[in-house]
Amino acid sequence: MSSLIYKRKGYGRITAVAGTVITRLVEPMPGLFTSLAETWYINAGTAHALTVMRPLGKTFASAAAAAAQAVINIAQNPGTYSNFGTINTANNNIAANDYVVYQSADGNYNITTVSSVATLAITLAGNVPTAGVLKGAPFWFFGITTDTNPADNLAHPAFTLTASATTKLFGIDPGDTMAGGIGSIAPAIGIGALYSTSNGAWPLNGQNEPIILHSDNATAAGTLEKVTAVYSNLA
Repeated sequence: MSSLIYKRKGYGRITAVAGTVITRLVEPMPGLFTSLAETWYINAGTAHALTVMRPLGKTFASAAAAAAQAVINIAQNPGTYSNFGTINTANNNIAANDYVVYQSADGNYNITTVSSVATLAITLAGNVPTAGVLKGAPFWFFGITTDTNPADNLAHPAFTLTASATTKLFGIDPGDTMAGGIGSIAPAIGIGALYSTSNGAWPLNGQNEPIILHSDNATAAGTLEKVTAVYSNLA
C-alpha cells in the first residue's frame, strides 16, 4: 500500500527574544498522520536545539470550560500509562511545565503549558480562549522535551542546529521519504492493542495528532523561518 498525501499546510516565521522558548504548533488532521516535510531555522551566534515533540498521551475535557479562566478538567491523567496495561515506559503523570494542546469550541488548536495540577483539574499558563472548550474536546499531553514517548520508548527527537547559519531539516535529504522526514508515531501493535475496561483503548494511534516544534532559543535569538507539514494515510 502506498502513502497518499491528502493535504499540506505551511507556517511562516516565528521568533522570540533570546532565552525565550520558541514553539510552533503543527495542527492535526482527522484520520491522517502528520509529517514534517520541511523546516528552516535561522540561528544567530548560538547553536540552538530544536526538538520535535509528539503526544505522549491523550484525554478529553470532562466538562465545558468557559473563556477568561485557565482551568480545564480532564477525564483521566494522560501520563498514567499503566491505566491501559503494562508497558516498558514508566508513568509520567501530568505536572507543572508540561506542554499540552487542546481544541477550543471554534475548532482551533491551542498550545500552552501547565501551571499546576489538582487531581484532574489542570490550571494552564494562559486563559482558555474566547470560544471556550466543549465537554469531550481532545486534550493532548506532550510533557517536556526530555520525556520518553511510550509509543516507541524513545525521548522526543532533538536536533542540534548550526550557529550563524540557516539549517534546513526534514525532506531536504534525498533519503527522506516523500511524506516527510519525521512525524506522527504509529505505536507498536502491542501498545495499540492495550485496553482497560475502565479506561478504554490506548488513546493514540498516530492519526489526528498534533506536533510541537520546540526551540530552546538560547542566548542569541533564532527564527523558525518556515515549516511545511503534510498529511497522509500512512505514518
